[in-house]
Amino acid sequence: PLPAPALTSWPRKVQFGHAARLRARLRHGAARHVLWLQRRRPGGTWHGIAHERVGRDLRARFKLEDLDRTARYRVRWHDRHSSVADKARRIRVRARVRLRVRNANVLIGRRVRMSGRVKPRVRGRTAVLHRRVDGRWQAFKRVRVGDGRFRASIRATRPGRRRVRLSFRGDRVNAPARRSRTVTVYRPELATWYGPGFYGNRTACGTILSTVTLGVAHRHLPCGSKVSFFYRGRSITVAVIDRGPYSGASWDLTSATARRIGFWGAGNVGVVR
Repeated sequence: PLPAPALTSWPRKVQFGHAARLRARLRHGAARHVLWLQRRRPGGTWHGIAHERVGRDLRARFKLEDLDRTARYRVRWHDRHSSVADKARRIRVRARVRLRVRNANVLIGRRVRMSGRVKPRVRGRTAVLHRRVDGRWQAFKRVRVGDGRFRASIRATRPGRRRVRLSFRGDRVNAPARRSRTVTVYRPELATWYGPGFYGNRTACGTILSTVTLGVAHRHLPCGSKVSFFYRGRSITVAVIDRGPYSGASWDLTSATARRIGFWGAGNVGVVR
């Protein structure tokens, strides 16, 4: 019988830019016979991309580097009189998705600005931006990524830590891929700071206050509760360590906390509990 080439091992799916290892066998062949690995991309024709001689066990191995597109592969044997090819096997390559949030800390009412890319570039491609709302992903914008890049924005309407996601659904060139990021939306609340005159004293939560103590005072949040603050581009997360303030403010930052975010006096800071 004629030699019968066959792929015996191949990955069904690989990440963009990664390598793939394939194994083949040549039944009814002989050592030193040559096996050709062929590839056909969507809409294309078969092309030989590598060849290997089989060993005494009639097996050969191939390694494909830097894969970026889905394609079908097969092994082929031929001599001057005959040609035999195996059934085609598909290796799907995930698209590479990147998502960047340009202002991951933002006050409520401001716009969250995002940019990103989907590789490889394929004309006419689109992707979808989602936001996490009440435990579910909601689509809010479809973006064109045919040139590989996009820019978009959305208004921050709810305080808290929110997830946004860029999803590419996949096509015949690449398998689906997605990427998510966290956005922290702060509510402005009035704050003050304290320290001088209280250093060395024990706070209501049992902490000895010093010039380097990080924390915040609040009237009723349990001791140890974590609270995040945002002010003029800086953010910090500290624990409730004291009771107060007793003026008209909602929060009283320790001097060390205030220094970290460049805050002095009294004024609005962004807050997420």
